[in-house]
Amino acid sequence: MKRFAYLTVCRYMQNLFLGFLLLFLFTQCSSIQYVKKSPNLAADVATTKRILILPSKDNQISKEENAMLHDILRQEISHHSLFIVYKAPAKFKNVCSLKEFPKIEGILTAEMRETPIGARSEFALKGILQKCSNGVVIWETKAVDKSPLEATENMSLIKTYSEKYGEKVAKKVNAYFQLTKDLVAELKGPEKLDEQEELEKIEVESE
Repeated sequence: MKRFAYLTVCRYMQNLFLGFLLLFLFTQCSSIQYVKKSPNLAADVATTKRILILPSKDNQISKEENAMLHDILRQEISHHSLFIVYKAPAKFKNVCSLKEFPKIEGILTAEMRETPIGARSEFALKGILQKCSNGVVIWETKAVDKSPLEATENMSLIKTYSEKYGEKVAKKVNAYFQLTKDLVAELKGPEKLDEQEELEKIEVESE
C-alpha cells in the first residue's frame, strides 16, 4: 500500500513538473503577451465576417511600414480564416458607415511599436477587432518579440516586400511577418460561409 502511494505521488510530481516545463517552454517560445475575447466570441464573429484592416492612430511607423503591415495581415487572415477581408481604401471618413461601406461589419485595428535595443529591436503588435454595429471590441491580442535587424533567413520574403515598399522595410519584414502569424493564430474566424459568401471571399481577395 505504501509503495502504491509512493508511486502515485511520484507520477503526480512528474506530471506536475512536465506541466510546468511545457508552460515554461510555451511562454519562452510564444510572442503572445495576452489575449482578450468576448464571452460570446463565436456568435459575435458569425455576424462580423466582413472586415477591414486599419492602422492605429498611435502607430509611429512609416507609411511604407503601415502598408506592409496591412498587406501581411490581410494575407494571413485571408489564408488562415474564413473572414472576408476587404482592401482598406486610400481615403475614408467612417469605414463603419453603411452609406460609404455597406458591407463592412468589423474593423481590425493594427498597432505596431518598435523599440530599438542595440543591434536588435523589440516589436510589439496589437490587434483589436471591433464590431461596426455597436462599436464593441470583441477580440484583442498583443504579441511582443525581439528581433535582429540583420536578417539571415526568409530572404525571398524580404525581397518581395523590399521591391514593393523599398529597402527601408527590409530589416522589419521578418519581425512583422512572425508577429502577424502569431497574432492571427489567436484570431478564430467564422465557422462557415454560405455559398454566396464563399464567392464573395474569392472575389474580394483576388483584388
